[in-house]
Amino acid sequence: MKKWIFFFGITFAYQIAIAKADPVEVQVKKKFARYQESLKKELSAALKKGHKHAVDTCKLKASSIAKNLSTQAIEIGRVSHRPRNSNSSIKPWMKKATLAYLAGKNLGDLKKIRINHAETGYIKPIKTGGLCLECHGQSVDPDLQKKIKKMYPKDLAVGFEVGDVRGFFYAVVKNEIGPDKDHLKRLRIERMIQKFESGFNAPTIKVRDMMRISKRNLFDSYVVVDVREGYEQKVSTIPGAITKADFEKNMVKYKTKKVISYCTIGYRSAEYTNTLVAKGFDALNLRGSVLSWTHEGGKLVDHDGKDTKKVHVYGKDWDLVPEGFRSVTKKPWFKGWGR
Repeated sequence: MKKWIFFFGITFAYQIAIAKADPVEVQVKKKFARYQESLKKELSAALKKGHKHAVDTCKLKASSIAKNLSTQAIEIGRVSHRPRNSNSSIKPWMKKATLAYLAGKNLGDLKKIRINHAETGYIKPIKTGGLCLECHGQSVDPDLQKKIKKMYPKDLAVGFEVGDVRGFFYAVVKNEIGPDKDHLKRLRIERMIQKFESGFNAPTIKVRDMMRISKRNLFDSYVVVDVREGYEQKVSTIPGAITKADFEKNMVKYKTKKVISYCTIGYRSAEYTNTLVAKGFDALNLRGSVLSWTHEGGKLVDHDGKDTKKVHVYGKDWDLVPEGFRSVTKKPWFKGWGR
């Protein structure tokens, strides 16, 4: 009797665990397992023909298997901190987690990482097995080494021992198939943008592209202009931006620069961008403006230049800031205040 109670207890606990499992994580784990099994099968067959066949198989089959496992919603691949192929290097979004794994930290078998508002990443460490040592170990056949060197002049994927982390499987999942509290807000923002942008037809720049410019410190060639009202700017602005008033005081100074304009969602800045283009400026409208900027994880600063989570959203219809930000909708009771 006790045995039956124990059995049913274990079965019930297992069913609860399955029910609580994240369906996206389950799907990712299955794809990683299939990737590993398929590649191992191909390499085992190739090694029977000789070491050189294994190198060719790894080069051709690994990417093919990953491509077959990938869908529109999930991209599958593998990378390494010591890559054989430079295209397989660690990606920026996973760098922190891979370093933690390599330092021996226990992050679990699968690590979930938020990439941006639209994508979530997953990584799983690849442990060096006995089969891997044929091409990645400390004593690789000399003839095989020559072939590898010829195929991969900058090869770093050697010198591993059994049990070493040799690389990582990764998945990039579009958040539409997974839970995301801000997903509906982003859909509304996108629908609002699509409604007005065709009417303006203003040249645009995506938030991610502007973030790359910021990270690479290329703002010597750009000027970012906040076209909102003064009371909105007093709540917060994008770091490094200047006001429309300051820009217009000395427009000649910025004639040789690309001008990126923004507002709350891009409506007012689209208007202003077209005005600047008509005056001969190389101008771009920040698509989605402050709302998209915050959803992509962009920082904001207050009037004193300090980091803030407050953002003026112009009105309740545009109160679509992501979780963690605080929206402000209050406007001055008389026109002209804070301009």
